[in-house]
Amino acid sequence: MHGTGKKLWLPPQATVLDPDRDKRREAPVEEGSSQAEEEDDLDKLLEQYERQAEADKAKVLSAKEEKSLAQMGMAELRENALAKPLSAQTKGFQLLAKMGYKEGEGIGKSVKGRVAPIAVDLKSGRTGLGVDEGRKRQREAAKLVKEAQDAKRRRGIEDLRSDYITKQAASFADRQAERHLAQARKVCETLDRRKGITENVMWPVEPVSDGDEKEDEVKEGSWESLPAAGKLSDVLTCLRMRHFYCLFCGCQYESRDAMEESCPGATEDVH
Repeated sequence: MHGTGKKLWLPPQATVLDPDRDKRREAPVEEGSSQAEEEDDLDKLLEQYERQAEADKAKVLSAKEEKSLAQMGMAELRENALAKPLSAQTKGFQLLAKMGYKEGEGIGKSVKGRVAPIAVDLKSGRTGLGVDEGRKRQREAAKLVKEAQDAKRRRGIEDLRSDYITKQAASFADRQAERHLAQARKVCETLDRRKGITENVMWPVEPVSDGDEKEDEVKEGSWESLPAAGKLSDVLTCLRMRHFYCLFCGCQYESRDAMEESCPGATEDVH
């Protein structure tokens, strides 16, 4: 090939169709303006996509609402149709009329049969027959059990609160009776000694020393074994009857008549 001296064929130069192409190539390109234009185009494209997405979403929601309204309308029409009695113009009613049936009367020879037809319960779910009723009964039974448990718990709480209040009141009453009893026994001893009485079981009990061989235990059935309220009542009665003295008035009267006239009663509550 090289020895023949033939030249290779070259294609002619392409014709320049755009005379301003070379000028644009030679003109400097501003990088900042080009980047800004690209960002603007991207923002416009994103806005367009967002508007399109919102429009599609609105169409889907509108279609769902229309379907829901249509279903509600069909259900309402069906319920209204089932609720209406059979028209006298239908062939079925006319056939019953020929057989002796009268509107409003029961079916049968005795005319005591069913007046209205059996209601049709249309199922909207996919559960089997009787499943919904069984679940409903289970929910109602569970609700009743829970209500009974809650009521029992509330009663238990109320009983505990009542017992606590009762015990606290009894404890306070016992402590109050012990304080009044100690005061009344001292007054009883003082007034008895003024009258020359040398011994009384209602006087304060003397403390027993460690070296004393006397037993300090309270014998069962003795006056000391009584509750504080009972002993207080005995001491107050002794003070009023023997000495005309009222512990809650805090004074000794000249006579029983004077005490009955001025003293409201033997208990603290009436003072």
